[in-house]
Amino acid sequence: MKAIYIICLIVLANATQGIDYFHMLATKDYGKTVIQALQLELQQGSADQVVGTLRGLLKDSENELGAIKGNLKNRQAQCLVHQSDAKSVIERANYKAAEDLTKLPLKKEESDAKNKQVEDKQGEEQRNNDKIVVISNSRKAQRALFEERRDELVGLVATLNEAKAIIEGKKSSFLQKNIQSVLDNFAESYPNQRGLVLMAQILMKSANKQLEQGAIEKLVGIIGSLVESIYDVQKEELLVDDQREQDFQNQKAQLENANVYLAAASATLHAQSLTLQQQILELSNDIKSNQQLSAVKTKELQDWNKTCYDEEKGLRSIYDGKYLSIKKQIKSWRNSSTQ
Repeated sequence: MKAIYIICLIVLANATQGIDYFHMLATKDYGKTVIQALQLELQQGSADQVVGTLRGLLKDSENELGAIKGNLKNRQAQCLVHQSDAKSVIERANYKAAEDLTKLPLKKEESDAKNKQVEDKQGEEQRNNDKIVVISNSRKAQRALFEERRDELVGLVATLNEAKAIIEGKKSSFLQKNIQSVLDNFAESYPNQRGLVLMAQILMKSANKQLEQGAIEKLVGIIGSLVESIYDVQKEELLVDDQREQDFQNQKAQLENANVYLAAASATLHAQSLTLQQQILELSNDIKSNQQLSAVKTKELQDWNKTCYDEEKGLRSIYDGKYLSIKKQIKSWRNSSTQ
């Protein structure tokens, strides 16, 4: 019987396995024998020794409970670190996403404004190009009229000079005999010159009359005056056309210079617009990344919360179960010792 008692004490003295073994005694045949032996020892006046043994077992159990409690605290500390890290990341990600969401519409508004400025500059440049086409076509038309008028005056001078030479160099009898051929030559040489044929006809018909030498000289002088007047008209019209050409070139140069400025401004604005579009893309990507990071960390935090709660609950259950069980067994043995 003493051997059984000693075996029981040795088993119960094991701090780590004693508690579980103690709970198991009542369910095993040899456990019942041990319990009966303990009861017998108690009946023989060994209660203090048994209680002392059980108190030693309780102390060992409390040490084990302390280890469980320390493990619980360590695990709680780890959970707090992980939870704090996750919360910190979530807060930073949410703050950055909110900040970028505030910046995004402003950047889009700025980008739209830049694009509108580019459109305005390009529209103004196109209008200047249209103006250049208009004034160029107008100048071509003016130049064509001037050249037509110049050719007409040149032809008129040539006609008058030829008529003058005929009158000066030929006698009336020659003119009278060759008047038709002279008129035909004029009409063939200057078919499109307004008034030239008519003037030639007048000059030639005047030769049909018996003109005195003084009258011929007077007629030649009139023709010379007409030629001089035509030269003056040519000079005046040439000056006018030169001024028109200068005005055209100045206006064209102004429009072309304006377009150079507009093209440079459009290029600058377009580059700024591209920069803003890149910033908008980066902001959008940052917002998406931070939102995804926040979602991942939120899920991670939820997992940590659940894991830590379950582990704490399990450890507390083990701690409370073991502690209460030992207390109950001590009380039971004490009661048994008094019977």
